[in-house]
Amino acid sequence: MAKKFLGQYWLNDRVFLDEIAFSAKGSADLCLEIGPGTGKLTSSLLKLFSHVIAVEFDSNLAKNLPASFPG
Repeated sequence: MAKKFLGQYWLNDRVFLDEIAFSAKGSADLCLEIGPGTGKLTSSLLKLFSHVIAVEFDSNLAKNLPASFPG
């Protein structure tokens, strides 16, 4: 469940998520994602960037991310 006091909001539209990731892509191979939440945008970013560093403040969400994105 999203914690609104942390500004959490879950995007679900895959087309929109892919467009956000594409707009972030420049010549860099590294992406820093602040607040990956459930990792939906993270998966789109991983298609375009060689390395994605995801920093999550919510400890409950942070502990679930490594299982979804090993490495």
